[in-house]
Amino acid sequence: MEAITKLIWLDSMAKVFHDEEPVESIEGECPSFFVNEVFSVQLGIKSTDESDNDLAEIEIGGLLAPFTRLREVVAVPVRYAGKERHGGEYLRKSPGLFPDLLKDIKGGKLRLASGYWQALHFTIDLRNADKTKLNFGKNNLIVTIKTEGNEYKKEIELEVLRGELPRLSIYHTEWFHGDCLADYYGVESLSERHWEIMANFIRHYGKSGMNTILVPTFTPPLDTEVGGERTTVQLVEVHKNGSSYSFIFDKVKRFIDICLESGIEYFEMAHLFTQWGANAAPKVMAYTEGELKKIFGWETDSEGEEYMDFLSAYLPSLTKKLDEWGLNGKVFFHLSDEPDENCIEKYSRLRKRIAPFLGDYPILDAVSRYSFVERGIVDRPVPGNNHLEPFLENNVKGLWTYYCCAQGDKVPNRFMSMPSARNRIMGVLIYYFDIKGFLHWGYNFYNSQYSIEHINPYAVTDAGGAFQAGDAFLVYPGVDGKPEDSLRMMALNEGFQDYRALVKYEEKVGRAEVIALIERLYGGKLSMENYPASYKYIEDLRDTINQNFPL
Repeated sequence: MEAITKLIWLDSMAKVFHDEEPVESIEGECPSFFVNEVFSVQLGIKSTDESDNDLAEIEIGGLLAPFTRLREVVAVPVRYAGKERHGGEYLRKSPGLFPDLLKDIKGGKLRLASGYWQALHFTIDLRNADKTKLNFGKNNLIVTIKTEGNEYKKEIELEVLRGELPRLSIYHTEWFHGDCLADYYGVESLSERHWEIMANFIRHYGKSGMNTILVPTFTPPLDTEVGGERTTVQLVEVHKNGSSYSFIFDKVKRFIDICLESGIEYFEMAHLFTQWGANAAPKVMAYTEGELKKIFGWETDSEGEEYMDFLSAYLPSLTKKLDEWGLNGKVFFHLSDEPDENCIEKYSRLRKRIAPFLGDYPILDAVSRYSFVERGIVDRPVPGNNHLEPFLENNVKGLWTYYCCAQGDKVPNRFMSMPSARNRIMGVLIYYFDIKGFLHWGYNFYNSQYSIEHINPYAVTDAGGAFQAGDAFLVYPGVDGKPEDSLRMMALNEGFQDYRALVKYEEKVGRAEVIALIERLYGGKLSMENYPASYKYIEDLRDTINQNFPL
């Protein structure tokens, strides 16, 4: 009896649910990719194996095998998939098991699930390969699956292009939560083991296409219950002697050096005031009379003279160090995350008081109200992608954008319930609207909303029911302190590779022709609410670009 009844080569953007045959087939196609981009394909498997031994041996061969990582796509529990009223492309909104986690296959053996669809994920990475020994042009990847009494082979042809994509020329940050790593792995914050774990995640961060990172100079005052605390992960060592302060920045330098070694170029200093209104100071720990104590926090008025005196000492000391480290022009400062009209006067006053301490270092904040720009109180505004229109209409220079749980209606996002194309298309839209940076708040947030409790992201994917599954993290905390990827992480990286491909194509034909191509394939102009959310559109766009750069 045949154990496997169907094997289908699938696009990397496929999401294979156990109970549904996937449609993103690339059977008979020969996809192409540049030599310095990460390329993925999937293999859908339908099994009817009912034997006692349902373990199948998986082997990969062919010219691309030495550069290929094989993983299983694992479905994870999703309780909160999306808001019923939100539109745009969704795969499903009912609770269930959703494909997301990419897990290495132990011992090369896959357990077949009788009557269910499964998927294997193949990631081809030639970035560190010896280019003089590569076979440019058409290559093959062969998968052999062995079950009791049966052997199945499936081959795909892929074209490796000799050209290289340019480096990412815009900013991309996914906020890094070092405290969540200490909490999940049960290690002391800033112990040597914690540093090892953070380094593992930072290396993955840089390798996955992010070039800007949030530095926990202070424990970031993000998603914290009023009056509550997150685990201290403050890198700045503060010493308080009466009313004077001194600072040691060795841990900040250590963190930044790890990032630089991982290919990360730009840095955001942790917020100087609390979220959603800048009402208080972040938690600040200091050595006072030889004892480490909290000297500022929720009880500290953000405009109080004591905290302002502290900032007047701290910020010039920090910027002096950043200058010494050659980072001027590569650092942003945050005041408060997501301030709204209700606190614009307070934010404006704080900006005026802080600006003299920062010199020419710019202020970057997630603000979706154009009034902040009109009043000139934020240097680099980062509006949500559903609030971009007035910023674009007024040609705001250096414009960034972001999305989070609030951006679920029509606009691109990366929830587990969305097709990967709705995630990946963001790269095209960032190019189309000439946006200079992208920010998201959750690379690895493993807490419930407001950080009231820690969670296991393998079991709780929605921050305790608060955020649509997939909003709070891109990677899972794997064994040995190393991250495990998600389909969403891969699609996001592919989206920024698409951006780089569009920039490369612009070098050849000019921006006007690239915009014309984007619109021609779509059939009209794009907006953040009207855009192609189809894997075929992205396939066709990349194929057009790739084939215009012959070997």
